[in-house]
Amino acid sequence: MSKRTRNGLLICMGLLCVAFVLLSFTTLADNYALRDGPYYAVMVLATALAALRVATFAPERRAWLFVTLSLGSDLVADGIENAFSLTAPSVADILWLASYAFMFVALID
Repeated sequence: MSKRTRNGLLICMGLLCVAFVLLSFTTLADNYALRDGPYYAVMVLATALAALRVATFAPERRAWLFVTLSLGSDLVADGIENAFSLTAPSVADILWLASYAFMFVALID
């Protein structure tokens, strides 16, 4: 892994930690001051870090690809459900179910 990739990875991990702390504090006592921003920041950064792992490091690449697909499908499903307020069953439900299948494949790979 190059020094530039390693530095980018460390920066993203730091941002992920900050977003997770914000998510933790904004959900205490039902205080949703920042709405869903910290949640989406955590999900986007986690998905990006998993994708970076797939792109830069060959061992276990296929398992990390399925982790990335799982996180991405969960993120897209949540975005669709929040944007359109769909009733079940919907496209969002299919994507949520797919995220479990992707994670299962990642774990057994």
